[in-house]
Amino acid sequence: MTMSAKGSGGYQSCLIARDLFYEEYGDAMRIEVVDSETYTMIYGRILLKAARLRSQGDSFDAILGVVRSRVSRSEAVLGVYTLRHLKKSGRISGGAAFVGEALGLKPISHVCAGTVDVCGKVRGEKNLIPKMLDFVQSHAACIERQTAGLLHGAVPEDKLSELERGLYGLGFRKVERWPIGVSVITNTGPEALAVMYYGEPREG
Repeated sequence: MTMSAKGSGGYQSCLIARDLFYEEYGDAMRIEVVDSETYTMIYGRILLKAARLRSQGDSFDAILGVVRSRVSRSEAVLGVYTLRHLKKSGRISGGAAFVGEALGLKPISHVCAGTVDVCGKVRGEKNLIPKMLDFVQSHAACIERQTAGLLHGAVPEDKLSELERGLYGLGFRKVERWPIGVSVITNTGPEALAVMYYGEPREG
């Protein structure tokens, strides 16, 4: 079983690798290609879950069902403390970055189904985490049964602790911390926070 992010060359590479494997080995092994539709630990933790199930002796079909179910529900909300790196990566224009920094605006983005869409802005650092928590509360499903993932770059411990406390306050049974992957940090810069959670299943 392999996973690949939507819209990337990695997905096509997986398909090519699958075809080459079948040419050489026939049906000696079953391979399923699952589009992860997302980035870094948002699907990394699904792979860790699949590995644990395999160690427990679960069947291929059972593991595949869990993977597909979790992929269809995976989401994250991302908050960025500075616009400098977004400007450098071309995600926003220099003018927008200048105005945003002058006004103290902090963007919040929704990572879902292969897209990263700005879903809001707050003014001032102190408002970023509360706004992210509001977003999680309105989008996560069955919070009390979930483990939230707190993804972070080079963010001070006091902010990480504030977000962690807030997630427990929403009712998450556990919060795990993970570093944000380089595919995200190269665009956002190190001063970024994200929360990954499961929402309602997406169709298709």
